[in-house]
Amino acid sequence: MGTNKTKNTDNSSFNFPLFAKLLLLSSISIVVLIIITWLSTLSYNKLLEKDKLIRLTLYFGEVQKEMNSITIRRRENLDKTYTADTTNISSLIKRIDSLSADVGLDENETIVMELDQYKANIHYLLENIELLGLTEDSGVEGDFRNSIHELESYFYEKGNYQLLFHLLQARRSEKDFIMRHRNEYIQKVKNQINLLKGKLNLTEKNNDKAIKLVDNYLDKFLEFTNAYDKMQVNYYMMQQNEEKIDKILAKLLNEKEQQANLSQKIVAPFTVFSIILGLILTFFYAKNITQPVKDLQNATLQVADGNLKVKLSIKTADEFSQLGDFFNKMVKNIEQNKNVIMSQNEKLTQINKELETLNATKDKFFSIIAHDLRNPLAAFKQAMEVITLEYSSFSEEERMELLAEINKSSKHLYETLENLLQWSLSQRGKVQYNPVEFELNSVADSVTSFLQQQAKTKDISIKNNVPHRLYVQADINMVTTIIRNLVSNAIKFTNTYGSINVNAHTSNNEVIVSVVDTGVGISPEKISKIFSIESQLTTPGTNNEKGTGLGLLICKEFVEKNGGKIWVESTPNIGTSFYFSLPIARSGDAEI
Repeated sequence: MGTNKTKNTDNSSFNFPLFAKLLLLSSISIVVLIIITWLSTLSYNKLLEKDKLIRLTLYFGEVQKEMNSITIRRRENLDKTYTADTTNISSLIKRIDSLSADVGLDENETIVMELDQYKANIHYLLENIELLGLTEDSGVEGDFRNSIHELESYFYEKGNYQLLFHLLQARRSEKDFIMRHRNEYIQKVKNQINLLKGKLNLTEKNNDKAIKLVDNYLDKFLEFTNAYDKMQVNYYMMQQNEEKIDKILAKLLNEKEQQANLSQKIVAPFTVFSIILGLILTFFYAKNITQPVKDLQNATLQVADGNLKVKLSIKTADEFSQLGDFFNKMVKNIEQNKNVIMSQNEKLTQINKELETLNATKDKFFSIIAHDLRNPLAAFKQAMEVITLEYSSFSEEERMELLAEINKSSKHLYETLENLLQWSLSQRGKVQYNPVEFELNSVADSVTSFLQQQAKTKDISIKNNVPHRLYVQADINMVTTIIRNLVSNAIKFTNTYGSINVNAHTSNNEVIVSVVDTGVGISPEKISKIFSIESQLTTPGTNNEKGTGLGLLICKEFVEKNGGKIWVESTPNIGTSFYFSLPIARSGDAEI
């Protein structure tokens, strides 16, 4: 097929990259979305604050309703409902305080002062109500009425109906005060009492008791009127506070509503404008992008048909211009390398065979790992199902056994996954090797401290005997992993009440580290295979702990990565010692 030029244009200019175009479009969209979200959130918050202010106003109304009910004298069953009423008022006050803080009213000095006075007046009002008495026979009113009855009884006994008449006149003025709450009736009561005392001096001899009863009646009446006046003053002041608070809340409600309405008025037109602008920009950029793609598609189809002489030229001020050049170069390279590719087919075939072998080995390895992962997961799942479905039927001891089994499975699963991750990273060359100079004792101490709890479950003692000021030149993370795996392995294969020691000494400019246990030991035939992936030794521990064998493989790779060697010495039923060497940095003053 002949040469096909799709377009004859110049692509030397490169002014506005495609990435910048898309970034600009995305940035505009994001900014618009942020603005719309901000305005919507602002409107919602203002409406939410408005709702809280409305609830606050309703709470004040409920408090006023309760206080009106309590302050009604002679109300039936006041003494029985008073505790519930005051509890309800306290609950409403707490809600008012909580809502006030929520909407920020606690930052308004005026309303804070009014609220404090409002609560204080409610407190004093309730005190005066209790002082007056919750029934006619209790409190100040009860004392007042008792004094009346005593005086009336005395005059009846004496048979002095003239004095009774004057007493009844005083009581009429007293009842007028209770009904109308006007201070002129207090003066009338005083006048009637003075007249009564004058008549008493004229008609009664040895009238000391009568005079005392009359004075007591007047004192109790004045005490009653004084308490009643205080209650009315407190009630009036409470209403004044509530009116001021209502005005402030009404003003705030109006402000919040105006702010919410303003936000809503802005959101609608801005959203419409944003949609129109987005459609225009999207159409422009879509057209700018799709045409070069069509040209590239046509040229690609020709190449697919075998035409390696096709030339593509795209005139845009972005990456598509470069893409056209790259395409032409690619077609040229395809043509030039066609024979080379054919000659390499045999080599690729051989490489594929090697890859198949490697994949087969890897599949075998991962099948082993999958088996080792499946068992603890299955045990974990089974234990969880049992404890979930039959929890109430188990005793506390059985529950603890199940939880211990779950804990055991999860620990084994975590150890398997951790070792698998470390091995995988190592195999893929993803483990960073960063040798530094560090003190070996601190690393050994960190590991032994971390594994103390695991060893404690089997009453195994772990001791760090690494000398202080013994420095090595190695990757600290790898050395930590090596010691941790060896000590964890020792715990697994050491019987209850056994011991594990981490030691170190220098030899020929190296530091020899050993992890020595009093465990079950390893047979000679297994020692030769212990660091081989093909053998996959996975012997259960003394408490039937499971393993994968990966831990020792990781130790071997990490030791060799740091320029050292690892080996093992063991006697069955006596114990095992794992040794590995590291480059020494300096020994300092350590006693080694």
